[in-house]
Amino acid sequence: MPGQLPPLRELAPRVLLVGAAVIWLAHACQSTLLRPLLPAMSQILSRLDPDLKVLSVVAGQEGPNRTVTFEVNLRHPVVIGGRTVYPYGWGAMPAGSLEVNLDAAGLLEYAALSLIVVLAWPPRALREFLLRLALALPPSILLLLVPGPSTALSLVWGPFHQALASEAVWPSLAWSRFLSGGGGLALALVSAISSIGLAARTAPPEARR
Repeated sequence: MPGQLPPLRELAPRVLLVGAAVIWLAHACQSTLLRPLLPAMSQILSRLDPDLKVLSVVAGQEGPNRTVTFEVNLRHPVVIGGRTVYPYGWGAMPAGSLEVNLDAAGLLEYAALSLIVVLAWPPRALREFLLRLALALPPSILLLLVPGPSTALSLVWGPFHQALASEAVWPSLAWSRFLSGGGGLALALVSAISSIGLAARTAPPEARR
C-alpha cells in the first residue's frame, strides 16, 4: 500500500458504515445480483470438470434463506479408486441427478469484503477513487463467479473421494477447501488492496494532490 495507513479513527467509522451498507445491499439484492450470473456459473462448472453434465443452475428459496442449486449428473462412467461410478440413467441405474444447494449469501461474501475495503479506504481524489473502482471490478466479478462452481464441484465429488480414494489428492477439492478455509477472504483482501495501491500509483498527477 503506497503512503501511510490512514488513522484508525478515520478508517474504522468508514469501514463500519460502508460494511453495514454493503452487507444490507447484498442481503436485500441477493437474487438480483446472482440471477444474471447463473448461466456463467453453469459454464464454469462444465469447464472445471468435463466429467460432469450440468443440468441446471437456478436460484431458489429454502426456508428464510435464498439458495443457488446446481443440478448435475455424470456424463459417463468414472473409475475412482478401482471402482466404477455410473451416471443416473445409465444401464440399470435409475433416472435422477445430483443436487447441491448453496447459500446465496455465502456466494457473495468474498466480493462484498473486497468492495467494503475498496469503498471504505479514504481516497485522495475523486479520479483516483473512480480508477480504484474500475480496477476492482474484474476481480470482484471473478470472486462472484468462481466460488459457487468450485464449492459445488467439491460437494459432488467429496463423498466419492472419501469413500473410494481418500488417500488421493484431488486439486479441485484442495482448491475448494482453500477457499472455504479462509483463502477466499484472503484473496478478496489482496484484490482490494491491489486495486487501491495500483490506483494510487497510476492516477493522474492532479488526482494525487
